[in-house]
Amino acid sequence: MSNQPESEPRLNPAVRWDFLLALSELTDDDCLRAFATEDGVDALAGYPNIVARAAKLMPKLPTVLGRMPAEFVAEAVQAALSGDDISASQPLNAVDGLFG
Repeated sequence: MSNQPESEPRLNPAVRWDFLLALSELTDDDCLRAFATEDGVDALAGYPNIVARAAKLMPKLPTVLGRMPAEFVAEAVQAALSGDDISASQPLNAVDGLFG
């Protein structure tokens, strides 16, 4: 048994964007995670410093913030955080099976 206290779990801004405010040392990953909810997108889209740090990990973030609804931005951020390749686009004619 060690006399050192157990470290507290790190607050995850992907759960609640306002956890970002409680972190003493922000990382670029923390900034991106704060955009993983609609509330986070709505609350933080107007803060260029946070957007710029998050954009280091998701370069298209500044562009989609101005063009997509918050729910779609949050889904794209969640996909990026899970490791999905969000830069790959499908051809427009790839609709096989779309209508049954």
